Amino acid sequence: MRYFALIAILLAGCSSKIGNSQDNTTDARPIDFREPPEPKEGSGTSPGCEGVTARGECQQGSAVYCDLDRGRLRRVDCEALGQNCILDIGRGAVCKSLEEQDTGEGSGTASQCSDTGISENGFCTTAGEAVYCDTTGSEPVTRTWDCGAAGKTCAVGDCAEGAFCCGEGETNPDGDTCAASGLDFNGVCDGDTAKWCSESSGSHEKNCSELGQRCEVDTCATGAFCCGDVETGGNMTPEEECAAIGFAGICSDDLTVRYCFADEIQEATCSGTRTCQVDACINGAGCCEPAEEPVTECATIGFDGVCENDTTLKYCLDEEDGVETETCEEGTTCEVDEDGYAECVEVVDPCANLGAEGTCVDANTLHYCIGDELKVVDCSAQSQTCKDGADSCLTGLANCCD
Repeated sequence: MRYFALIAILLAGCSSKIGNSQDNTTDARPIDFREPPEPKEGSGTSPGCEGVTARGECQQGSAVYCDLDRGRLRRVDCEALGQNCILDIGRGAVCKSLEEQDTGEGSGTASQCSDTGISENGFCTTAGEAVYCDTTGSEPVTRTWDCGAAGKTCAVGDCAEGAFCCGEGETNPDGDTCAASGLDFNGVCDGDTAKWCSESSGSHEKNCSELGQRCEVDTCATGAFCCGDVETGGNMTPEEECAAIGFAGICSDDLTVRYCFADEIQEATCSGTRTCQVDACINGAGCCEPAEEPVTECATIGFDGVCENDTTLKYCLDEEDGVETETCEEGTTCEVDEDGYAECVEVVDPCANLGAEGTCVDANTLHYCIGDELKVVDCSAQSQTCKDGADSCLTGLANCCD
């Protein structure tokens, strides 16, 4: 029956001590100290995040964040992307490439930040960022601060020891404080528009209906936000796409992870054998090793099949059709031959043509019948050999002989 089925298939397919001000500016510090701002956002966590906050931290070359929406950890393997995990003062733990950065005059001596090799003095990048190894905490960590975004200028050994963002600057250049707006970080839904205020970045509004979403409170994000699934791409602005794909992100192609962090679209390219997959090795989109194909029952049984019991044969033609089960007809039994092929064969009475005279199956094994019962004797267990015919030690009968 298996052959007919087979034929059919073939035919069908950073914090430290503060010194005195040098020149009456808020950023002037004694050269011995460095004190970056303390971020107010991203300190939240979830019971499922093992104490890691939404700003995240660097763990063994990976940027690890708490996805507050899902209440679970999200991990981005920076090393797999050919980058370093750096704790950005404004955005938290991020993967960042350092190869093209100008180490300048402040790179200094050996670093305690063994993961990046950047010293405590650090350096100013060509993009105007201050990068240095922060050793004030329980463990050294590489930090980066975007001076331009803070309205400051990166300098080495000026307002602080090593690289630091210097100048007055202001965290909210528009002066649109939350007190003036009457909003807090949780915000409100004004019809289909989500409105909220951040002390560091000011007031925000998102028209959810224009994104194909709806304004909801404390569902897909903390407080008011645009929620619901939308198709990404097209003529969306970065802000609109950020609201759409969220922190979990998407795979824009097999090798590209695209997600939103700190209201900015982030993109990473997978390297080696890793490809972009969703909810595979991390929560959301990430670079993951190819999944191992599960071993199915069909693959285990194969076309040769197995005998589930004396009357039941199981075999598999292909994965699509799955395992086939066949019941042996009356008078037949399921047996596996010496080549491992299972089939239903006719039941043969071993005593039909064998009597008390017996026969030698081989040099060590004697078979004979008493009535309809087959007797099997292992001559080698008696240090003897099975002999029949003229060579037997018992005239006319097969027997175990010396």
